[in-house]
Amino acid sequence: VGDNSGSNEEAEKEKSFNEQKISHLQMELNQTTSSLESLKEKHKQLRKQFKGEKERGEEVKRGVNAKMEMELRKLKDELRAEKEERMEMERRWRECAETLERKQLEDEEQYSQLA
Repeated sequence: VGDNSGSNEEAEKEKSFNEQKISHLQMELNQTTSSLESLKEKHKQLRKQFKGEKERGEEVKRGVNAKMEMELRKLKDELRAEKEERMEMERRWRECAETLERKQLEDEEQYSQLA
């Protein structure tokens, strides 16, 4: 009977040790599950944040593109206006040159008639 009680005592110790080990493993599992849930939530928030930043980036990009297009149109308009102004000045210059040439011919005719 004494031999049997030692064996029971050993079994009780092993049972207690295993219960403690199971309790410890369950605690670790709970912590790991909690950490995993926390990481999942963080991941979800980061994806949401990234999506928001990506959308803001697209908005900024569209805004910059619109501003650049507006500047380009403005420059094209200025260039067109300068080109028209230059053409008008060239036309006036030709008119002046033609008028001057005509006057010189008239003056030469009058001079030759006087001579």
